[in-house]
Amino acid sequence: MSIFRDRQIKNFSLFIIIYVVLFFGVAAWFSQTQISASKSMYIEHDRAIVSSLLEQGISKEVIANAVSSKESSTAGIELLNDWGITQNVMGSLLPHFSQFQYHFLSMMFGGCISLTAVLCFVIFFSCR
Repeated sequence: MSIFRDRQIKNFSLFIIIYVVLFFGVAAWFSQTQISASKSMYIEHDRAIVSSLLEQGISKEVIANAVSSKESSTAGIELLNDWGITQNVMGSLLPHFSQFQYHFLSMMFGGCISLTAVLCFVIFFSCR
């Protein structure tokens, strides 16, 4: 192709390829970081619940069944609804989730700023 004979177009095309690879690399790293953070917060939440139940004298077997349960009962859903814990509850009212939310937004904002700065820097210097 004759378009790639121009040195500036070759360099810019190479930059776009590198940038896309960098973008996907950052996205993969970000996803893994968020998965790890959500796992840690989930475990911390379970630890807090288990600790509270043990302090109240609930047996380890009952707690183990509750923590490993995958089913939701109508009574459990209604109790959470009475407390205001529904799908529509603000994330800031859930302590472990608000931690995750802050971590997620900080990482996302930082990543977007960094990738935008790299893009603007290269475009500016390649168009001079």
